[in-house]
Amino acid sequence: VRLSVDGNICRKVTYKVQGDLLTSPMLMDAYVKYSVCPQFAVQAGQFKLPFTMETAMNPVDLEISDYGESVKGLAGYNSDVCGIGKSGRDIGIMFSGDFFHLDDKDFSLLNYSIGIFNGGGMHLTANAMAKDIVGRVKFHPWLKNLTLTGSGYFGKYHGVMRYSFGAEYNDNDLVIRSEYIEGKTESSHCFVSRGYYAVAGYRFRFGKEGRQQSLMPLLRYERFTGNIESEFSSKSYFTFGVDYWPIKNVNLKVDYSLIQNK
Repeated sequence: VRLSVDGNICRKVTYKVQGDLLTSPMLMDAYVKYSVCPQFAVQAGQFKLPFTMETAMNPVDLEISDYGESVKGLAGYNSDVCGIGKSGRDIGIMFSGDFFHLDDKDFSLLNYSIGIFNGGGMHLTANAMAKDIVGRVKFHPWLKNLTLTGSGYFGKYHGVMRYSFGAEYNDNDLVIRSEYIEGKTESSHCFVSRGYYAVAGYRFRFGKEGRQQSLMPLLRYERFTGNIESEFSSKSYFTFGVDYWPIKNVNLKVDYSLIQNK
């Protein structure tokens, strides 16, 4: 159970506050963003790390009911291989913006986000000299529905060096997305982790205009290896799911995963 409030303080300043009420009240997001111009904005507070393509997606908009194991294991979530869970969030400051806006098609070719974070996770501060640098770049090759992305995560606090690259096509009906993530961790001992996933689905729309319903069957395959030197740390996941929208603002999800251990 989460409650979220966001809005505009003034024309160029926005904010967001989100709390998680599942077990005990916990602050998830709390930040202020100042947009100087389309090419440059600064955001400060606690928020998601700009790493991987799926991290930027709200779980409500995610096709499957949870992020993939590669994302959860290498993007700062509770099952991160470095041993510190922080729901993909940290305290820091981030700069972002869009370049090469196409007025006739109403989208920008290039989007960037890069930030400096404490490294200790939510609600915690870290050593003043051990900051994490995380960044992501998105490129739309003259097609609004097609996105190519790459990101990097360099963390002195946990000794991590990670990168990802992927692609997505999404026209609001057909969704195809795939991403590769790899990283080295040196928190207790040095090891390398890697994973990848691919998800595809198509939304079928039916019903009268204004009361339209939709149904999206989808498939996802993923493989994640926590330590490439250990033959028992690899898992494969085969997931089938269905998303159903009885009305525009209500989404029901059901999915089944077959998990194969090494």
